[in-house]
Amino acid sequence: MHAASHSPDSFAYRGTGPGVAGGRGQPDVRTPCPKIDSRHRPGGVVAGRRNRFADSMATHIPSTQKALEIVSFGDPLKGALRLNTTASVPKPGPGQVLVKMRYACLNPADVFVVQGVYPGVAAVRERRPGFVGGLEGVGEVVAQGPATSLPVGTRVIPTLADRSGCWQQYLVVDENLCIKVPQDIGDKEAAQLIVNPLTVVGMLEQIEAEAPVHGNPWIGQTAANSTLGRMFIQ
Repeated sequence: MHAASHSPDSFAYRGTGPGVAGGRGQPDVRTPCPKIDSRHRPGGVVAGRRNRFADSMATHIPSTQKALEIVSFGDPLKGALRLNTTASVPKPGPGQVLVKMRYACLNPADVFVVQGVYPGVAAVRERRPGFVGGLEGVGEVVAQGPATSLPVGTRVIPTLADRSGCWQQYLVVDENLCIKVPQDIGDKEAAQLIVNPLTVVGMLEQIEAEAPVHGNPWIGQTAANSTLGRMFIQ
């Protein structure tokens, strides 16, 4: 696995946990998982433990952040993406929490969003570029809105329904759309628990409904070295 060294506020791109294609040290480019580097966090969680500044975390939240925005639909390598280094950090409203992202994945579905062909995101269906990409990731609650019970310091997977937004350092999400991450699941694993697993479940359900496999315990799979392929095997 390769990692790039950046400043504390930058994106450090890393390969997925088991995702070393072919076992030769080449990152699995199908599902790389960029790490949102938070080494400077004064009120964050280090090695799963809240530090002594956790209770005053809200006072350390910056007013701006870095966000990778989709400014036009098209080729991700030819101007469709822009790194905004002065994006505003949103404030949580009633029933919402502010999540500081730790990891955000790059799946084929994310590329389809950038290209403008993924129907699962409302802004794509409505042809409205100018939003932050990223369908899944993992982060930590750093601030609460009114009438919110999810504690500061909780690791969560923010589920974003029909929008994207994980390619930024901070995002606001409804408390009831957050999935708490168990302590025995690492950040890199938790960041991948939405897109690929649900795709595998959908594939299996479709196979069972449409293919003559009833009573046959075997399913043949090709191209099984991707993250999705390994989850299919599991």
